Amino acid sequence: MRNVFIDCGANGGDTLDAFKRSADYAPDTLLYAIEPDPRLVTRLLLRGDCTVIGKAAWTYDGTVDMYFDLRPSGLRTTQFPTGSTRLSKMPTPVECMNFGAWLVATFELTDHVIVKMDIQGAEYAILEQMLADGSIGYVDKLYLELLHRKQAHKSVEQNVELISRLSGVGRLQLCPALDGTPEGYPNTWHGRRGRPEPT
Repeated sequence: MRNVFIDCGANGGDTLDAFKRSADYAPDTLLYAIEPDPRLVTRLLLRGDCTVIGKAAWTYDGTVDMYFDLRPSGLRTTQFPTGSTRLSKMPTPVECMNFGAWLVATFELTDHVIVKMDIQGAEYAILEQMLADGSIGYVDKLYLELLHRKQAHKSVEQNVELISRLSGVGRLQLCPALDGTPEGYPNTWHGRRGRPEPT
């Protein structure tokens, strides 16, 4: 059995650092950082403690359009046009990977796999596909942020239904944000930071 932590939407590596301080971390844990923003990939490669995959997690192998956050932090890079002035007006094609298929090809069911997924709305399509093809069964623990408002145009009811389906998966344990901020799925369902739901 291998211990594995996969950071989908790794950004600059803050969650990797938080994970290494957590009770789930063991010295033999294999760390993976999946991040499509080339500025952030450069930073992640300097860490030297993880395997960096400079692609977007998605439902197929190929390319997908991304709207890059214009700030150096790259925090809000997304596949979905939100109208934010912080995002590029035109999308940029980036390499993407079939996340569920990669899990199945890379790991064994006996491995202990922890996934953090904070990918600005793309998690919906990925998780739906993983539920359909069974690759979700490779995940033991899922730290999940659902950004349903502008990015993916999902309702609170759709979030609750997805979480309900995920909660019924064998060994899968659902968790809020790893870094302890109130950004995890329970808070995100109901309008982040007290903002009202869109009508």
